[in-house]
Amino acid sequence: MPKLTAKSDFMLADAYIDFTHAKFPNLVDAETGRALFALRIIARRVHDRMNAWLLPFRLTVTKFRYLAYLYAAEGESYTLNELSELLGTSNASVTEIVNLLRKDRLVECRDNPDDRRSLIVHLTRQGTTLLKKAYPVYQENVARAMAPLTRAESKTFLALLLKVGRGFESVALPPVRAARKKRSP
Repeated sequence: MPKLTAKSDFMLADAYIDFTHAKFPNLVDAETGRALFALRIIARRVHDRMNAWLLPFRLTVTKFRYLAYLYAAEGESYTLNELSELLGTSNASVTEIVNLLRKDRLVECRDNPDDRRSLIVHLTRQGTTLLKKAYPVYQENVARAMAPLTRAESKTFLALLLKVGRGFESVALPPVRAARKKRSP
């Protein structure tokens, strides 16, 4: 197998798939393997590019998403659990990102009057101002990046991505084994 390099991702996909297919012929068909490999590479590139676009605003794409969801709530707020469900991420990740946003004074947390055990996250004025500056730059770059696709192709692309997502969701995850507790001496 040729040495793996970042410069030739799609040729790399072919070499990797051909190598894997030769070693494990029944593992996956070559076209499915190429498609999944390309999806993973492109997803990483998209994520990296979006982070680069947002760097001048001292934001990551993850922080940007949180600010955008809170802004779209139009004065409403979310609990940490609601943000976790909305963003499809773990409670621990939400807590970590919200704490980073709090440190930057882009969001604030208040006690939830309906449930004293939880907090409500609000976008601050500073967070709103930053989002309003970053959003046009982000949107312009997304529009340029997606310009090669027609509207019909974009709809088809989305439908296919959702179909792949449903396929992965339909595959059961293996059960998680509880970690064995060490006996104390």
